[in-house]
Amino acid sequence: MSARNQVGWLLKQGYSPGEIAIKRKVSEDITRRSLFQLVGEGRLRRSDIYYSIPKEIRNLIASLFDERSKRHLDNKKLYRSLTQTIRRKYNSAKKLDIELAIVYWRSRIVMGDLYEDIRELELFLNKIVRNTLKEIYEDTEDAWWFKGVPEDIRKECAIRREGDNINRTGIWNYVDLIHLRKILDKQWEMFISKFGKEVRDKKKLFMSNLVKLNSIRNSVMHPSRNDIISEEDFEFIRNFKETLMPSKKNEFYEPNYIGTEAERFNEIQSLLDNNSSEDEGLHLVT
Repeated sequence: MSARNQVGWLLKQGYSPGEIAIKRKVSEDITRRSLFQLVGEGRLRRSDIYYSIPKEIRNLIASLFDERSKRHLDNKKLYRSLTQTIRRKYNSAKKLDIELAIVYWRSRIVMGDLYEDIRELELFLNKIVRNTLKEIYEDTEDAWWFKGVPEDIRKECAIRREGDNINRTGIWNYVDLIHLRKILDKQWEMFISKFGKEVRDKKKLFMSNLVKLNSIRNSVMHPSRNDIISEEDFEFIRNFKETLMPSKKNEFYEPNYIGTEAERFNEIQSLLDNNSSEDEGLHLVT
């Protein structure tokens, strides 16, 4: 496994950037460069890095940033002030974790990824509902729409479509998240096999999460309302997406590697224990 893949794999397993540097016995500079290269290749997102950093560090930066940035207009002084405060409160905090948390919080980088996560969730649910209805009600071309979609939703979509004089499209495109929730709720047995066990066994929680997803979506899609998007909202979306659309935590394995999960883990652990040649000029983190 390449050095860069080791870094990506460890991040996906829940290690923070600072922990990865220590785990691999390399400098934080090397680890930072590997992470940025993975982001540049599209294999990691910046929010993946941000949310791997301990929550207490992220929360402390979020609570202090605006006040400290007004007091310290110089970036170096701002960084030093935040770092000193975090280190006093959490003396085990890693320098690289603090640095990246400050950088990503300051630039509000995660907002773009939040938008993308919401978009992917909505498209995922939309596709599941539509395709399942078509599978079940396949006797005529439009039977799935009339038999599978409640009348009040059909009427509301028809009104929306009639009022759209610019980009009028197929009527299904006027179905929203709350419509999808109602369809899923009324015909749950039809859709239950389309979801993982965590969703199947907790229908009430899933329906509640759909309402929360819609609320956060509306806040993100309508910024003029000036709704506050909290850290809890960001984490909720990431966790909900992971529940519905589990990421491939092992995507950083070499493509031609064949072996059991335990064998793969042991292989990587061995590489980490004997890490050497791939990172030239490395030094231990102290």
